[in-house]
Amino acid sequence: MVILDYSEADSGFWASTPQGLVEAIKFQNHFYAIRRLYKRTQDAVSACRADVESGFRSIVVEFNDHAEVWAQLLTTVPVQPKGQTQVAIPATDPAKPVLTYRGQPLSRPSGNAAPVQKPLTYRGQKIAEPSADPAPLVLPDSLYFRGVKMG
Repeated sequence: MVILDYSEADSGFWASTPQGLVEAIKFQNHFYAIRRLYKRTQDAVSACRADVESGFRSIVVEFNDHAEVWAQLLTTVPVQPKGQTQVAIPATDPAKPVLTYRGQPLSRPSGNAAPVQKPLTYRGQKIAEPSADPAPLVLPDSLYFRGVKMG
């Protein structure tokens, strides 16, 4: 486990992850991305120790007012310098990920929530026409439940 001051790390990188572009740092020829943030350094050290015991390669990065646990990225994760980004830096909140399908963003919902009025069919034969005004539900004057008159 390493406790590192942020100013000692090479911090000019972006990593392209499934969550979008995230900041990455380079330390001893390995790239790391932030995993968790802690107010106290001792809490970050405890979490980093637990990560290391679980098989993660993690480091603690200290700042003036907090500490962060950064996890090592796989070598297959594309990392590029901040000044040479090929993809636009995400302007959206990471808590609200952009939905994509095969790399293309999905279209936004139209906001028109009106139900589609299609005729009901069974084996190609029209059985009912949808109506704009459904018939009111008519209840009998007295209701029975298991043979006992209710109300």
